[in-house]
This record gives sequence, structure tokens and C-alpha cells, in this order.
Amino acid sequence: MEPYDPEDNVQIKYWVTHGEEANAIRTGTEFRCQNSPDISNHHIILLSESTGGREQLQAGERLEACRYALASRDRLITQEDIRNFCKAELGKKLKEVRFTKGLAPSPHPKQGYIRTLDIHLVPFNFGDFSQTEWDHIAQSLFIKIKNLSPDGNNFRIMLDYEAA
Repeated sequence: MEPYDPEDNVQIKYWVTHGEEANAIRTGTEFRCQNSPDISNHHIILLSESTGGREQLQAGERLEACRYALASRDRLITQEDIRNFCKAELGKKLKEVRFTKGLAPSPHPKQGYIRTLDIHLVPFNFGDFSQTEWDHIAQSLFIKIKNLSPDGNNFRIMLDYEAA
């Protein structure tokens, strides 16, 4: 940066990943710049925890991703659309997706209970991730499903620990 002012902060957004190995790098981790002599190595820190790194898709996972893309056209209408989406997103982490109908208190104070579609995720091996990481995965998946679904659909995502 020209002219240099020591009071300036610069936020640079970029990504390079080593797949799942790059997940869960803690906030405040210091980085070292390898290819630029203009940037001081002492002031490069991570502002948020790294998440979402994935390995390259294997043949079966590519098939799930293609099945989701061809069948749903980026809209989640049916339970099968949601099942294919979950399998495409979570790949080998996911053993099974089941659905049940449920009731939940409405977020609106005078509405009472609302009907929900409960999405039960059964992981292949629950021990691969901590409870917090599984909760983060489920919350992230919930947001994606909500964004790709028509308004008025109420979902809950539940992890089935016993079935794993």
C-alpha cells in the first residue's frame, strides 16, 4: 500500500485449501506470507475459524451431486430432493436420511404450534467430529435447505446419534 500508514488495517479475502485438513483453524492463528516481500509476516491473523473445506469428490459422491443437480434444479420441493441434497452436501459423512412429521412451537407468539418436516441425519461415524462440529454441520445444512425451499415450509434437522 502506498503511502504506508501503520494505523491502516487491510482485510484480504482469499482461499486455498488442503481439503478437510484446513478445517477448524482457530481464530487468531498467525499466518506467514510466502511469496510477497511487501507484506509483514507478523500481522497476518485469522479473524474467524476456518470451516467448509472438503476433499475432492469421489465417484459415488459425484454421482450424488449430479443426481441432485439434474433432479432438483436447485429447488428443494420433495423429500427426495432434500435427501439428494443432503447426500450431495455431506457425502461420505452421511449414512442415511430419514423424514418424520413433527410439531414445534411457532416463533410467532400468537400462532401456537406449527407442523414441521423433521429431517433425521444418520452419520456413518459420529466419532469423526465433535458434538459442536456436528451441530455446526447440521445448522449450516438447515440454512441451505431453508434457502432452497419454498416459503412456508418448516424444517427441523436432527442428528440421530444412536443409529450411527
